[in-house]
Amino acid sequence: MKTNLLHAGFFQRFWIIVGDSVREEIKKVFRDRKIPEYLNSTNIVLTPKVQGPETIGSYRPISLCNSIYKIISKVLVGRICPYLDKIISPCQAAFVLGRRGVDNAIIVQEVIHTTGKTRGKVGYMTLKIDLEKAYDKLEWSFTRSMLSRFNLPNNLIEIIMSCITTVTTSILFNGGSLEPFSPTRGIRQGDPLFPYIFIMCMEYLGQLIQEKCEEGLWKPVKASRSGPLFSHLFFADDLVLFAKANAKNCMVIRDVLEKFCTESGQTISSSKSRVFFSPNICQVEEEAFLSILGFQASNCLGKYLGFPIRHRGGSNQDFNFVLDKVKTKLAGWKANLLSMARRSVLIQVASSTISSYVMQSSMLPGKVLEGMDRVNRNFLWGSSDNNKKMHWVG
Repeated sequence: MKTNLLHAGFFQRFWIIVGDSVREEIKKVFRDRKIPEYLNSTNIVLTPKVQGPETIGSYRPISLCNSIYKIISKVLVGRICPYLDKIISPCQAAFVLGRRGVDNAIIVQEVIHTTGKTRGKVGYMTLKIDLEKAYDKLEWSFTRSMLSRFNLPNNLIEIIMSCITTVTTSILFNGGSLEPFSPTRGIRQGDPLFPYIFIMCMEYLGQLIQEKCEEGLWKPVKASRSGPLFSHLFFADDLVLFAKANAKNCMVIRDVLEKFCTESGQTISSSKSRVFFSPNICQVEEEAFLSILGFQASNCLGKYLGFPIRHRGGSNQDFNFVLDKVKTKLAGWKANLLSMARRSVLIQVASSTISSYVMQSSMLPGKVLEGMDRVNRNFLWGSSDNNKKMHWVG
């Protein structure tokens, strides 16, 4: 049954008619341990990462998978998920039930705050690592070895690898689809299964780091005197590494990353990766450490998981992006076409969801809150820069 063009809504509406056929198709996949090629045909849509993209790297490829394939994929997710918290270390927070990305962001902020005040002889460094096209470069042989490493049943491994290796892809471009092709590595973004496969592969890097820590070759850091040691924190492909700042640690970090990249197929973007050093590291030492690592130093690591990493007290500039997001969200709607009640609901949705996420780890400055109130009032009463209106309620 070829279903490439049938949306999920079709199956929901006509399940009484097609339900038996769909069930038999899915049972056949698990019985044969193989995905038919017509079920694993995928269209890729390129979504821009930034406003006004100019290069192909400014787009994110999202895979539009077959509806029946997604059912199979979600069944596999249901079998894997209950065991993730046992096989994935606490240093990974993505896609594991009961773990939150904000926990990682708070820990990173605390470590930066502590190391940023260091004045003793021992210096510290925090590395923010950027992986280039992390999903697209994952080697299939490495993926299979990691699934076996976690002792997954062989029949489950065969089905998962069939999901990965039998895919045929076509890119949607200018209203049509280009000639299909079959990739030889990488996993798809947009597939319900592959985020979980990816974090299992990233666990290998965490194990390499942990081995070096246990051997005493990688010196981790503490956020407080009595706190636990931290060597790394992962959220999917967002990587942050912590270590004492010395040449030996730098060489160990470089060797670990090189080994991981060689085996997994990943590539680190040296131009986008950053290193933050504690203030007691002199310029000469910084340059020596950077020459070993191959990265750039930075006094500001920017945002991590959408949270600003502050090295000193928060300023309005650090949180202006929240105000900009609220403006962009409301600008997409015409206030004069909505009733007062609908405008009120839209304001609550736009402001609360955007601001509450950031406020999980930080308090917003007063001026940013005042700016959000002003934007919300103008939208509620239909005001704009060119058309001022009376706000009947303050």
